[in-house]
Amino acid sequence: MKKLPDTITDKALRGIAVKVYEGTPVSAADARLLLAANSILDLGRISSHVRYRLHGDAAYYGVNMNLNFTNICELRCPLCAFSRCAGEAGAYLLTLGDIERRVKKAAADGVDEVHIVGGLNPELRLSYFEEMLRRVKKIKPGMFITAFTAVEIEYFAKNEGISVEETLRRLITAGLGAMPGGGAEI
Repeated sequence: MKKLPDTITDKALRGIAVKVYEGTPVSAADARLLLAANSILDLGRISSHVRYRLHGDAAYYGVNMNLNFTNICELRCPLCAFSRCAGEAGAYLLTLGDIERRVKKAAADGVDEVHIVGGLNPELRLSYFEEMLRRVKKIKPGMFITAFTAVEIEYFAKNEGISVEETLRRLITAGLGAMPGGGAEI
């Protein structure tokens, strides 16, 4: 088997691969180069080498579910085939009881993360989302919750007349663990 540096085709990354192979910490400049690199295969080889050194052949993964609490959305982005207006055929809003039942079933099936996103529904208050998160955590306290795009967070804050920071603080207190990266296209 070839040594890691010999498998790297990007010359700029080869020096970093040598450091990684030897166990030498990379510099801030190296980190910037890694972030700007276009060679996904070389980045994968470098990161796989580190993963193997730390964990051998063990692989770790999460089992998650996607929970879309509503498709009612006032934004109605032209590229979105998911959203509906209230009252339109196919429009829905899950009750907190519906959400609880879905999460209980998923938890029983081994799910350890729930990913929650939906539409910008003007009828929903921040208290709905706080209670949703609390109920998920009550069902399975270790459940990791990734929820609400940045667009949703800003919308919740505007609807409540509070800051984004206050909105995030309240959601984190209720159980939010992370936000997904979606919504950047809006």
